[in-house]
Amino acid sequence: MADETIGIVSAFVNVCASASTADQAFNDGTKATLSAGLTAPTDAYALIDFDVNVTVGTPTENGTIDIYMRPAANGSAPVPAGAYRQQYIGSVGLDNATGHYYLFGVSNVDWGTANYYGFNNSGTTLTFEINARTRTWGPAP
Repeated sequence: MADETIGIVSAFVNVCASASTADQAFNDGTKATLSAGLTAPTDAYALIDFDVNVTVGTPTENGTIDIYMRPAANGSAPVPAGAYRQQYIGSVGLDNATGHYYLFGVSNVDWGTANYYGFNNSGTTLTFEINARTRTWGPAP
């Protein structure tokens, strides 16, 4: 119908490759910018959805994987490591099972050059990856 607003999303792309990650450590999997897997400017939408896929290990119930952003991944911002976290994006709460955990509707402040890092705060070693997609609202076709 005319004047309807619908949600528009891009495809999920991998922004932090799968890696075994100790508790209280950052995932050291290969990073990619969100823009590397999307079509610009078509998919440069205002919001980001994150899909954290835990494939190995049993998280402690109510543990988290915390997502941090390194703005300007071209080297002008320090890499998150150890106690240095850079910019906090949000957390996904975990059940005591492998699977997909989501964080929706994060502001897309640096889709072109940022890298995303997962910090394992689950109580145990996990293997996980982070995928992301962009989202907006627009008129129905």
